[in-house]
Order: sequence, then structure tokens, then C-alpha cells
Amino acid sequence: MKKNSKTNSKLKYLVSQFLESVKTVTEMKSDIDKVHENITKHNVNMKTVDKTVKAESERLNRMSDTRTIGVGSLKSKTDLINSKLKDLDTQVESACQTYSSLSVSVSDIRKRLVNAEKELKTVNKNQKTYSEIVKKVTPSTWLEIKETNKVNETSKTNDVNNGN
Repeated sequence: MKKNSKTNSKLKYLVSQFLESVKTVTEMKSDIDKVHENITKHNVNMKTVDKTVKAESERLNRMSDTRTIGVGSLKSKTDLINSKLKDLDTQVESACQTYSSLSVSVSDIRKRLVNAEKELKTVNKNQKTYSEIVKKVTPSTWLEIKETNKVNETSKTNDVNNGN
């Protein structure tokens, strides 16, 4: 009986430990289920976040591509404008050189005209100078000047032919 009692008390102790272990395992299973549930929720959230990140990444890539295309287009237009500006610079430089040359030519012609007018005034006081004629030129006076010049040339030719 003593033995039985000892065994019985050991069995009770073992049963109580077993029940505690079952209780602990049940609690652990409950905790494991909770952890599993949380992991599932996080996985769902991660999938949503992943989809959002992918969508935003694609949107940013499209924006970047669009900007890159725009920058490329702008660069080609800028290069075209630069080349046209270089051509224009060359043309302006050429025009400036031509203008300078023409300016020198006009100055030389004016000097010659002034000298010729001085000589003409000393020869014939009644005849008008070129600058005086140009100031008063109208279409009708232009015809008169032409006719006067023809008459003068004819008289000069006659004078030369007559031996004067």
C-alpha cells in the first residue's frame, strides 16, 4: 500500500505536470497561431506595399523616360540653334567686312567728288555741283538734267569738231 501510495502520488505529480505541460503546449499553440496570423497580415501588407512600390517605380521610370526624351529633344534643338547662330555670326562678320569696304569706297568717292566739284567751280562758276543737283532732284528735274547733259555733250562734240 505504501508502495501504491507512493506510486499514486508520483502518478498524480506526473499527471499534474502533464496537465501543466498540455496547458503550456495549448498556450504555445495559441501563441503560435497568433504569430502565424500576424505573419499572414504582414505578408498581405507587404504584398500591398510591394505593389505600390512597383507602381510608383514604374511611374517614376515613365516620368524619367519622358524627361529624358524632352531633354534629348531640347539638346538637339539647342545644337541646331547653335549651328544656325554660328552661320549667322559668319554672315554678320562677312556683312561687316563688306560694309567696311563699301564705307571706305563711299568715302573715297565723296573725296573725289568734292575735289572734282572744287575743280569744276574754278572752271565754271555758273554750273551747279553734284551735291546741289542731288538735293533738288525730282523726276521732272532729272529729265531736265539728262537733256541739259545731252546738249552740253553735243556742244562739246561740236566744239571739238570745229577745232576749238
